[in-house]
Amino acid sequence: MSDILEIEDLSLDEETSRITGGGDNLIKNVRQAITDKKVVILRNLICKTRALSIRNSILDFWAGTEPEVQKVLNNKSPNYHRIDNNPEKSQVKMVSHNYVSYYWNKDVCGENSIFKAMSRFRNLVAGLDEEFTVNAIEGDWITVPVMYHYPPGGGKINKHADPKTKQFCTMLCSLSKKGEDFESGGSYIEKDEKICVEDELSYGDMFLMDPTTVHGVDPIDADLDLDWSSRQGRYVLNPALVQVKSLHGVKVKGLKDLEAN
Repeated sequence: MSDILEIEDLSLDEETSRITGGGDNLIKNVRQAITDKKVVILRNLICKTRALSIRNSILDFWAGTEPEVQKVLNNKSPNYHRIDNNPEKSQVKMVSHNYVSYYWNKDVCGENSIFKAMSRFRNLVAGLDEEFTVNAIEGDWITVPVMYHYPPGGGKINKHADPKTKQFCTMLCSLSKKGEDFESGGSYIEKDEKICVEDELSYGDMFLMDPTTVHGVDPIDADLDLDWSSRQGRYVLNPALVQVKSLHGVKVKGLKDLEAN
């Protein structure tokens, strides 16, 4: 598919928290593909067994604890989880359960190593210092490493477009597979036509895209009743590079929910 660039033969080194391989021109080629508004898929950087282990370990760790809203944000903030069910103050409406693992805290199952590898790769593609926000908040910028669970019965993100900031590209890692963990819905982009990116993804695939591309997550198994307790559904890791002020309620300029009334 001309709108998707697939890259194979890369490796995820969890000891050094880096993605390796691909030759000297890899970052240059990925950056050009993002500039051309393509989705870049880095194939099979995590095996299915590891993907399932990550998501189940995180779910097990937080089981029995109440979701909460983060009250204080600094380099000592604890990890937490929260449920977003079309929150009123959110600029883009979504239905998801979000599990945050800040880099300065002890992680649950080694997910920080994977998040850091993704952040470093994203930073290189963006032309930033490789270590930018990998270990701490830097100025008004922070990486927020999140595992998103979009539950069956309507987990989703409205169609939207993000501004292109320092992050240059959005990078995610799939921990689920359509047809096994859920039957319908999932990630898509819109260019001249709607492209169902989810249909191209499997366990452990990492994918990057230009945030200004119109995109969203179609409701997961929308024919079912919404079930927050189910372990089925869509799962992704996303180390999002965002401005700290946006986490304090300041609206992000250029962020548009294209389904908002």
